[in-house]
Amino acid sequence: MAFPLRRKLAFAAFTQLALFGGLEIALRAGGFHARRRPVEFVGANLGNETFPRIWDDDVFWRMQPGASVPGTKTERINDRGFRGPDIADAKPPNVRRVVCLGDSCTFGSMVEGDATFSRALERWLSAGGARAEVVNLGVPGYSAFQMWRQLVHVALPLAPDAVVVYAGAWNDFTPAVRYADPAIADRVDSAQATRAFGTLSVLRCFEACRALAAKTRPEPAPVAEAYAKGFALRGELPDGPRVPPDAFRATLAAISRDARAANAAVVFVVPPAPAATRAKFPDSETYARMVRDAARSARDRVADARATFARGGDADTTLFEDSIHPSQCGHSWIASSVATELLALGWPELRGRTTEGVAEPLPLDLSASMQLLGGKGSPERIPAHASVAAPTPATFSSDVVVVPPRSSIRVAYGWVGAKSDKPVRFRVAVEHDGATDSLFEDGLSSPADTEADIARKTIDLSAYEGRSVRFLFSATGSAAVAYWIRPKVGRFPPG
Repeated sequence: MAFPLRRKLAFAAFTQLALFGGLEIALRAGGFHARRRPVEFVGANLGNETFPRIWDDDVFWRMQPGASVPGTKTERINDRGFRGPDIADAKPPNVRRVVCLGDSCTFGSMVEGDATFSRALERWLSAGGARAEVVNLGVPGYSAFQMWRQLVHVALPLAPDAVVVYAGAWNDFTPAVRYADPAIADRVDSAQATRAFGTLSVLRCFEACRALAAKTRPEPAPVAEAYAKGFALRGELPDGPRVPPDAFRATLAAISRDARAANAAVVFVVPPAPAATRAKFPDSETYARMVRDAARSARDRVADARATFARGGDADTTLFEDSIHPSQCGHSWIASSVATELLALGWPELRGRTTEGVAEPLPLDLSASMQLLGGKGSPERIPAHASVAAPTPATFSSDVVVVPPRSSIRVAYGWVGAKSDKPVRFRVAVEHDGATDSLFEDGLSSPADTEADIARKTIDLSAYEGRSVRFLFSATGSAAVAYWIRPKVGRFPPG
């Protein structure tokens, strides 16, 4: 009697395994992957349509390869999930490879890819005939803790000769949502979970069961948006900062230790910030000071971009695009600071080189002097990112300026109000020598309520070099408030 029972048990076990195997094959064939429930972060909306990010166990999130870079017409995230050209895994012979770790400031939010400090560094390194690659690994929203994990999992396998670290600018001292970054990492890759589910976790059936179980639990109320607002208005940190000071110091030390162990030199950038940001958020100075101290303690190179920007005087409107992100000119100043520290490393190909010409001259900020020449008066609604705004029709003028050599005028513009069948038309003209030349005209059919929606244009001014000119900015249309954002004259690539 025992033999038939064993046969029945064996048959039952075989049937269960066959069903399980069939389900596993079907799930894999169908490309099933359970998406992790994303952790909430202030300033990092996973799955954001304008800038898709995908979950990553090692670094929490990474950018979606092939996604469009906001504010650019044709630029896309490369196959590795970063900004800039693709590179080979193996470093080519006789090539200096520098990797830049950082957040949206390193990534280059609000500037063109060629204007980022990483690309400026690559041009400078290559100018003397040397072969160089500078890899921009900056990811919007990254903290120093994520940069360390990115260094280990992404940067060091690329065999860099130097690692540039841009940490402490903003994300590290913004609010944590329930857990600080190190605690999230512990939850993601805890040793207990690895021991218990190390084998099961590779199975799609296990993923499906885990996803089903997750659906039975109530979703936590989204609080990141409320935390962000409380921080911006009152500096509130209900759950503390994303990377507390002690963890920040330890993380910088770990970056230095691991990079040096891989024979890579380390250059820490002390991140700059506008005066208003430094005054409103004292932690900006605290974290910048910790970057200086950590670099000096480890005897790493320090590119003190904060001190460099301070020597520019009252230039916040030209060195920054907003409350934290450097402008094109700001990126060139950062590149010059980093280049100075690379020279100190004694690389043979840099002997006799200088950093002359890396930092661009400050552009002319026209917004401070713009005056309303005509219009209906003060607008009821002014977008937060606007420099000047007025109901249409309206015309603003700048002061008279002398056009510098090799310069262009960069303008950003948009409108808010009820959508109309007729577009709001924007025009930029230049007055000179008793004449008025139209530089460009554009019609916008849809309102631009956020910075992601605004239009941008850069116009070459080579025909007006050395002349005294006045710029006119006009907008015509109905039921709209038109605005312009910090028009500048500087060394911008036309487009």
